[in-house]
Amino acid sequence: MKHEGGRMKDENFYQHKSESLIHQGENSEFFAHLSEIVTDKCLNLGFGDVDAVATTLKNLWLPIALDLATARQKSDRTFVQGILGGQGTGKSTLCIILKLILDYLGFSVANLSIDDLYLTYKERQELQIQDPRLI
Repeated sequence: MKHEGGRMKDENFYQHKSESLIHQGENSEFFAHLSEIVTDKCLNLGFGDVDAVATTLKNLWLPIALDLATARQKSDRTFVQGILGGQGTGKSTLCIILKLILDYLGFSVANLSIDDLYLTYKERQELQIQDPRLI
């Protein structure tokens, strides 16, 4: 439930989730539910190896998300995190999963990819046909 300003009404519950996952990891009362949510998302993204998803959640995605959650809780302002990597290294997938986990923990998250900011050469050419002023 939310109240004015978009803040969560029961921030203590989300704090409890975060602390439980930080201190207890996969033994947390919330890990199984989070794992189910992440696995479903990964299957929808085309992942085929459920065991690899579970391992990656435990060893990579959850620790990163919890580090980001902790950093945000210590800050009194909007927190911005960049993700850098080569083409095809999983940046978009990482961001999708981090958003899913952070949403689960009650944080408001926005993802912006460089892919969202440009058109392909072919798309730019098609746009230029419609309006020659566009380069």
